[in-house]
Amino acid sequence: MFDSNAITKMHSLILAVIIIVAAVAGSAAYYLGTNNTGAANTIKIGVLADLDVVGIWHGAVLAAEQINAEGGILGRQVEIIEEDINPQEQDVLIYTNALERLLTYHQVDFILGSTTDQLGFIVQDKCAEQKTIIFAMGVAADELTQRVLDDYDKAKYFFRMGWNATSGYQGATDGFQTLNMISDLNKVALLTVDLPAAKGQIDALAQNLPETYGYEIVYKDTFPIGTIDFTSYFAKAEAAGAEILVPWVLYQEGIIMVKEWYDRQSPMIMYSGINIAISSTSRSHFS
Repeated sequence: MFDSNAITKMHSLILAVIIIVAAVAGSAAYYLGTNNTGAANTIKIGVLADLDVVGIWHGAVLAAEQINAEGGILGRQVEIIEEDINPQEQDVLIYTNALERLLTYHQVDFILGSTTDQLGFIVQDKCAEQKTIIFAMGVAADELTQRVLDDYDKAKYFFRMGWNATSGYQGATDGFQTLNMISDLNKVALLTVDLPAAKGQIDALAQNLPETYGYEIVYKDTFPIGTIDFTSYFAKAEAAGAEILVPWVLYQEGIIMVKEWYDRQSPMIMYSGINIAISSTSRSHFS
């Protein structure tokens, strides 16, 4: 289902993150007051994620194996401890229990965690209680950033992998401004996952792009979480005459979407918009 190069690049991103996490393990515990030091010769990194998703779990294991094969970090081996959750299901009890097991039973030193805006506040508070650093993925709420500014001593353990909602939206609109100057493409299709935050961003683009930059929105739709076939969406957008496709995708569907777009040789340019999976494999606004 997935292109091997895309998967390899995604693993590379996760590898880089784990290396960064592990690299600070020798000193961050002292500077930040972390009390979960784990075994004397082991750095414990908890992975809180949907283990069925290609990339996150495999990437973490690959990173640990490579780091350990090179002697570890400051002589300490890296141990990966997993908790299988699906943040897209928004099950607060399952998510909280998994987070608690990592924090209190396994007593991990760091967490690499998939989350959402709705669950992000729980993550931030729980990790603050245990003084454990978390690198959160898939969360964009500006309020989480504001909490760090308002109460740094409490919220300093929370790190967001990626942009907040304001920065993400600004980046998207800045890119459209550039595109407007270098091309005559004008007709836009907007496609987003069926989540409130994502739909809110697409609604804002639907209003702002015509008013500010003169683009014409010819197609706008949402798709359910877990979608694995985008044929009908592409067909409708193309039939509407779309020249630019702007997806707002937060999870693994992004890889599926782009692979299908490529395989069908769609005439639309795909503007990355917010596409977490594709942002991890390309440092460009364009796929």
